[in-house]
Amino acid sequence: SEVRNLEGALGPLKPRRVYADKGYYSSENKELLRRKGIKNGIMYKAARNKGLSRLEKVFNRLVVTDIW
Repeated sequence: SEVRNLEGALGPLKPRRVYADKGYYSSENKELLRRKGIKNGIMYKAARNKGLSRLEKVFNRLVVTDIW
């Protein structure tokens, strides 16, 4: 799936930023974007028994606003 293979989903595209829902949140995907010089617009995902910080919630709202 493209969630596990973000590099394949991007293909030859060279976007400035990638916006994605929390299903794409992983250290591998964040590292891929960093390596390629692409700004990270992947929403944060809460860990089990640990909610998101206020800053992470604000970021997620901004990502949704930018997408739509």
